[in-house]
Amino acid sequence: MLAVFSVTLLSCDDENNSDDKVNYFKYDGITYNIESGFLNNNGIITENNQLTYNLGLAFFTSGINYNSSSGEVSGTGSYLFFEIFSTSSNQLTSGTYSFDLTESINTGTFDYATAGINFNLSTNSGTLINIKAGTLAIDLSDSNYEITINLTTSDDKQITGFFRGSLTSVNLLNIEIKNSFKY
Repeated sequence: MLAVFSVTLLSCDDENNSDDKVNYFKYDGITYNIESGFLNNNGIITENNQLTYNLGLAFFTSGINYNSSSGEVSGTGSYLFFEIFSTSSNQLTSGTYSFDLTESINTGTFDYATAGINFNLSTNSGTLINIKAGTLAIDLSDSNYEITINLTTSDDKQITGFFRGSLTSVNLLNIEIKNSFKY
């Protein structure tokens, strides 16, 4: 009887503990576990009398590896990538970032997003999915993020997801991964 009570108590506690959320994104009924998140500063943009920072945000599942020595990304796995605009050069400030098809480059927007499913970065083969609408709700506390992902694909399917943790700052400016993301 005590063993049954203990298991029941632990089960209830786990259900109510939001700290147990897994980093993931879901597309077409399949959940992909996010293993790592990266943030890249692509530089400053001054347009329409506005100063904004162009950042690259990428989430990778297992199978995709970043080599910090060479700056290369390799492997086969799944990913999400965003070209996003922030008021900060080294972080995404808290708020809701919305997809902007007009490419206004306004802070709080992203104008390019794509997903790769079972994507081989060496051969650029796999399923490539373009995003046409959506939001990223970002909450930053110290250097830890909570990012809620709600996207609509070009074929009107949904991608949802969640990430909690820190993002690794990288320099992806001179590596082939940007080509994989099909600008």
